[in-house]
Amino acid sequence: MNKRTKVSSKKKGRSSFIIIVLLFLLGLIVGGAYHLYHEFFKKDTNQVTVVSRIDDYGYYLNSNTTKVYKKYYKQLESELKDSKVDEKKYVTLLSQLFTIDFYTLNNKLTNQDIGGIQFVASSLQEKFKAEASNSVYKYVRNNREKKREQSLPEVTSSMVTGVKEKEYEKKDFKDSSGFQVTVQLEYKEDLGYPKNIKLFFVHEENKLVLVEIFDKN
Repeated sequence: MNKRTKVSSKKKGRSSFIIIVLLFLLGLIVGGAYHLYHEFFKKDTNQVTVVSRIDDYGYYLNSNTTKVYKKYYKQLESELKDSKVDEKKYVTLLSQLFTIDFYTLNNKLTNQDIGGIQFVASSLQEKFKAEASNSVYKYVRNNREKKREQSLPEVTSSMVTGVKEKEYEKKDFKDSSGFQVTVQLEYKEDLGYPKNIKLFFVHEENKLVLVEIFDKN
């Protein structure tokens, strides 16, 4: 009788130990799953995605763009669908889109998230990104965790005040004919960022591309 009691006690002890181990492992699995969700899936909601494309020209619309940018993007879509594109209207819209995206910093995640890069000549994009991250974007703090406390500019109006057909003097492109465009910007809050911009666009394959930018307050 005593032997049976001892055996039963041992079995109960083993069972309790196994249950404790299983509960511990279950806790690790649940904790690991939560960590993975928090680190990957939750962060993904903060990532910028492409919501629209103009395939023939390589232009795209990001999910984090402002209402005023979306307005001009839709106008660009409409203009480029025409069989004969009005180049002055085309370069006007490019200038508005570039300046709005480039000088709106409050929707950028880091100082490497450079706006307007899609409108820059392909051969100049890397240089342009490097210069922008060390100038206009230099002090943009990381906002991947949505905890940034920093006043950054948002362009509310981009007005093209002049468009001139002109040859690009540096002759770095096959077709140096292009347009010099002047733009005036207004911001949601005046933080001292440039308001008067001069841009130069030239032809590259089937589209116009930005090759030079001058800005001042």
